[in-house]
Amino acid sequence: MNALKIATMFTFILAIISCTHAPNPIANFENGDLSSIKNNPKNYSKQKIRLGGKILSVNYTDKTTEIEIQSLSLNKSGRPFGDKSKGRFLAIVQDTLDPAIYKENAYFTGVGVILENKNDNYQLILQVSEYKIWQENYNTNRQTVRNGFQSFGRDESPLGMQINLPIRF
Repeated sequence: MNALKIATMFTFILAIISCTHAPNPIANFENGDLSSIKNNPKNYSKQKIRLGGKILSVNYTDKTTEIEIQSLSLNKSGRPFGDKSKGRFLAIVQDTLDPAIYKENAYFTGVGVILENKNDNYQLILQVSEYKIWQENYNTNRQTVRNGFQSFGRDESPLGMQINLPIRF
């Protein structure tokens, strides 16, 4: 009888552990507003902000990766959504990132501090300390099948809520 209780408890704990998500390194930061930051960069100096969007180009140096990003709106989790550009910024990561993952048209969110702009091509340079790459943008429609139900569209709304549009087949 005790072995059955222990096995049941072990199965329950294993089920709970398997349902947890990996921590999101960018989740506990406020979204930055690119136009406000560009207009008053001194108000944001030495303050960590979160910006993200679509990767336009990536440049690798010896110890850094420079990512040109088309800024997009972010949901509360920091994930880029929509397709209306809010401008461009340069994200500098103090690491050489994998070019197979961090490439043109991927979606990226970074948290960091604003650097003094010494490059006339960019109005804003973000020195990134935490970052996340996203598998796809919210504009991508995809089809998934879960528990006999078919869902069309996004699996998460721009507000971070779960959306399922089940259609029984």
